[in-house]
Amino acid sequence: MSENFDILAELTGAVIGAATGILAEDIKGLAWKKIKEKRLIRKIRKREKYLKSKYEKSFELLNDRGKDSFCEWLEEKRTINQILSFSNAKDVSNISMEQMQYSRECFFEEAFKEAQVRGFSEKEELRKVLNELFRYVDELFWGALDEKDVFLYKKSVGEIRELIDKQTEKADRKIEYHDSFAEYIDNQKAGQKVPFKLDYRSEEIPFVGRAKEFGEIDAFCASEKQISWWAVIGKGGSGKSRLAYEYIKSNMSSAEWKMCFLREEFFSQAGGGGKYKKWDTWTYDKNLLLVVDYVQKYAKEVAQWIEGLYNSNSVTRKIRILILERTDGEQSLWMREKKKKTVTGTLKYNKDFLRLQSLDVGLIPFAVKYAEKNGRQISKADAADAWDKLKSIDADTRILYFIMILEAVFNNEPWRSWNRNDLAGYIVRREQEDIAVRFKHNKDVVRSFNRVLAFCTATKELPVFELPENLPEMIKNEIDVIKNNSGDKHELCAGMQLENGVLQPVTPDIIGEYMVLYIIDQYFFDKGEKEEFIRNLWTYDSGDFYFFVYRLFEDKMDYGAYEDITKLMLFDAVPHGDICVMESYAILLWGMTGISNLKEALIFIEKLEKIYCEYYFNESIACSYAKGLFILSIKQEYVEINDTVEKLRRIAERNGGNAEIQTVYAYSLFELGITQKLPEINDTAGELRRLSEENRGNIEIQETYAYGLFFLSREQEQPEINDTVGELRRLAERNKGNVKIQTRYAYGLVNLIIKQRQPEINDTVEELRRLAKENRRNSKIQTEYAHGLFFLSREQELSGITDTVEKLMRLAEENRENAEIQTRYAKGLHILSSKQEQPGINNTVEELRRLSEENKGNAEIQSAYAGGLFCLSFKQEKQELTGTIGQLRKLAKENAKNAKIQTRYAQGLFKLSNKQEQAEKKETIEELRKLAEENRENAKIQIEYANSLVILSIKQEQPWITDTVGELRRLFEENRGDAEILTAYVYGLFNLSGKQEQPEINDTVGELRRLSKENRGNAEIQTKYAYVLVNLSGKQEQPELTDTIEELRRLSKENRGNTEIQIRYAYGLAFLSGKQRQPEIKDTVEELWRMAEENRGNAEIQSQYAYSLLILSCKQEQPEIKDTIEELRRLAEDNKKNAEIQRQYAFGLFILSCRQKQPELTDTIEELRRLAEANESNAEIQTILYTLQRHSKRL
Repeated sequence: MSENFDILAELTGAVIGAATGILAEDIKGLAWKKIKEKRLIRKIRKREKYLKSKYEKSFELLNDRGKDSFCEWLEEKRTINQILSFSNAKDVSNISMEQMQYSRECFFEEAFKEAQVRGFSEKEELRKVLNELFRYVDELFWGALDEKDVFLYKKSVGEIRELIDKQTEKADRKIEYHDSFAEYIDNQKAGQKVPFKLDYRSEEIPFVGRAKEFGEIDAFCASEKQISWWAVIGKGGSGKSRLAYEYIKSNMSSAEWKMCFLREEFFSQAGGGGKYKKWDTWTYDKNLLLVVDYVQKYAKEVAQWIEGLYNSNSVTRKIRILILERTDGEQSLWMREKKKKTVTGTLKYNKDFLRLQSLDVGLIPFAVKYAEKNGRQISKADAADAWDKLKSIDADTRILYFIMILEAVFNNEPWRSWNRNDLAGYIVRREQEDIAVRFKHNKDVVRSFNRVLAFCTATKELPVFELPENLPEMIKNEIDVIKNNSGDKHELCAGMQLENGVLQPVTPDIIGEYMVLYIIDQYFFDKGEKEEFIRNLWTYDSGDFYFFVYRLFEDKMDYGAYEDITKLMLFDAVPHGDICVMESYAILLWGMTGISNLKEALIFIEKLEKIYCEYYFNESIACSYAKGLFILSIKQEYVEINDTVEKLRRIAERNGGNAEIQTVYAYSLFELGITQKLPEINDTAGELRRLSEENRGNIEIQETYAYGLFFLSREQEQPEINDTVGELRRLAERNKGNVKIQTRYAYGLVNLIIKQRQPEINDTVEELRRLAKENRRNSKIQTEYAHGLFFLSREQELSGITDTVEKLMRLAEENRENAEIQTRYAKGLHILSSKQEQPGINNTVEELRRLSEENKGNAEIQSAYAGGLFCLSFKQEKQELTGTIGQLRKLAKENAKNAKIQTRYAQGLFKLSNKQEQAEKKETIEELRKLAEENRENAKIQIEYANSLVILSIKQEQPWITDTVGELRRLFEENRGDAEILTAYVYGLFNLSGKQEQPEINDTVGELRRLSKENRGNAEIQTKYAYVLVNLSGKQEQPELTDTIEELRRLSKENRGNTEIQIRYAYGLAFLSGKQRQPEIKDTVEELWRMAEENRGNAEIQSQYAYSLLILSCKQEQPEIKDTIEELRRLAEDNKKNAEIQRQYAFGLFILSCRQKQPELTDTIEELRRLAEANESNAEIQTILYTLQRHSKRL
């Protein structure tokens, strides 16, 4: 700070000089004559004590420099002499005000520069002293002047002050601007000249399409956040850099925006950190769009910078950071780095990045324009062939490969048989030919230049005339060869294609990577030379070279021909004694695990483990090893993950103070937990809890623990889930401001709600409501509250659902842009409609209609509306129902691909068909048939169509019923695995059998027999088969009838637990008894007696037994008939409420009476009279009694 005041006297002189320069010419001359140097010094000495007390801080700094007094310091600097020098001018009129002003400005700028003034407070200190000196000068002038002089002075002094203030302010601004972030940004150009034709900055490549992408970036820039970042995602060669470059060019004239690429030096410099670290002020007078390419190279620095921007209060305009990234998956170094930055995550513009899609049809006009730009011609047919070729060799259809194909087309190369490697090789060979021409085919120079070019491309640009000190001797020697064979500097620059004396790496990346491999293969003559070259790359700049190697493999070219070189880069030529190299090498191996398959990843992890064992004390290497293990765990199965996580545990234990390693260990525990089930996941959650307790200040670990608890809650049931959600609540209370933890707590509460029933669910939803109220701007928590209300509505009755849906309505109104909340509201309305009657259901469905209209693109809301219409259809009669089905029809037409809506429409048509007469029913079912045809993959629609055919068949006669069942059979054949369609087919066969006679019915029974055998476990099919057998038996005579009853007996035996089949068997036996004579009938009645004994509570079986006894009695004489009627009496006594058995008994008594004489006849009539009295409402019994009484009188 003391140095800042060394030039105080000089500044004083400058002020006095400026003042005299502005005074009127006469006053200026007069004043200098009256003022003497000694008098000025004496005045200042007298005020020294006062000055020291007032400006103690400034004088302390001066005294630190060993100066005895302020005046001595002034004298040393000769400032007074400089001030008074103006009085010696022969003609003061020759010293103009402009000259004095200019002189003062130059003096001020020089003074501030020498003083190294920084910050507002230091400048204020200087300014205070300057103002005090102004006052001394004023006093001296004032005392020396008469009234005339004073008058002229007063006239001018205002101008002087104003000018000085303005110039001081201007100088301050210049000082602040010098070497500032703003100055750095102003010095950034849109692009620089490059020597490579295929580089994105080359003007030889036309730019077409991308209007949609430009619109997306426009929206990004226009978004409300002051600071925001986003990413353009695309593989190497897809056009990311070109897109950003052209967008910047298109906005160069903008008055509101400054746009530029940030150079590598912004984030990384040799011998130190990036330039961003020198600034803490990010003020700029325009909005900024800053493009970051090669973000993976300095992912950590970019994340730190964005974090710093957010935490600074110096940002006054919008700052947009557009990151160009090859991938957003786990293999992305940037994505892994930004995960650790909570703020960085919150500043992301959109959860979905801008993914570069292929230009597709736009590439054919591009080919024509590219040809014209290069003085060539290409037909549309050849352009289309080139496009087809691109699609065959590159699944991503990257434009770079398309340009390579076009280059081959222009030069009549055999490109149709080439792959991507052939194309890259072709471009490299063409560049090699150009190099040979530039160096006049001097083999030594060509070799030396290629070696230097490969070195530069694999690391970074190389200043040829100011070689870096650490540049390897091998490369220096090669540069000397080139220089010694170049006539002059101009020839050297032309041959090497230097830009401002700098050799640029070969671009685009894919070409550069291939070029390096080609040069190493062609221009290094043995393995030893190649190893030495690659070792030099590692030791010169391991950070740049590891990234080059990473990119080389990330581009996934087929480098089989250069496998020995890539092996040297990855393994054999890595110098292991250099700790800096080892740190970069470890980062490379970690990165390689992310872009490799599991087998390859294990190789890299094994290498990483060896390095870690050798350099276990190095935290950077330990961190890379930990990250590599984490990436490996993502690729592994459950058993292998355990071993990997155990290794991570040991690393974390050894590096307890390393927050990054602890965080990575937490991530791995979370990944392990995802693969686990209970009870193992409990142990993992317990370890995460321990880690969380030991690292309370590590927010990433707290967030990971919260996520782990959420996943644990998904696996748990009551009561364990209560404890887990309770822990989530404690974590949320401890981290009130953490959005992610609050959100995970909300997720956990919803998981708890799913496992709860009333009344507990009410309390949990209330907690969700409180959380949502405290986090109104957290859309995810608002969404979870909506989920909670929806799940609550599923457990409620009508009154409760009504209240819940009202809350959902308010939530939906407050969050109109939140699609999930709108969806939950719609689903809540659907549930409400399922519990309502008229007229409430009409209002609900109308609200669903409104929601549907406002959310045309929301498939779930459209489905909920369809569900509401279907619920409404249950409350309607035919006329209203027809209108509802019309709305469903319209909805289905508008949402042809929505399976749920198509299904609801089918269900509605089925519902309508049930209320229609046969003619209308056929039309509705025809509509269902067409719907089923259009939705063959929709099983539910096929089922509704099948069921409608069954309903149609009930009232059909021949031959139409045969056609209907034939259609059912077709449906069954096309949907063999569908049990419901099978059942419908069986029902159809049953209905058909009731309308058939011999011999057609035999075919139907045969089909059912086959289906019964194929589906022995299907009770419904077995039952219907039994029904059809009974239908058949009613139309048979002996001996066929006996065979049918035998089949029924088998069916009954195989399905003893199926009551319906037992009943059908009883019916069959009863039918059989009616066709039998003695003695066979006794066996049948005996079987029915057995069944009746086994099924005493089954009224139908008891009735069939009674019927068979009646049939038997008809074929008996005394005394056997008396025993049969006695059994009928017993049955009637045991089944007094069974009217059928009472009737059978009455008939039996009548038949018995026909076999009797007095006195037995009177007893029988008396029994029948008693029976009639007990069954007064049974008309048949009364008729039988009346008939018998008349008969007995005649007797």
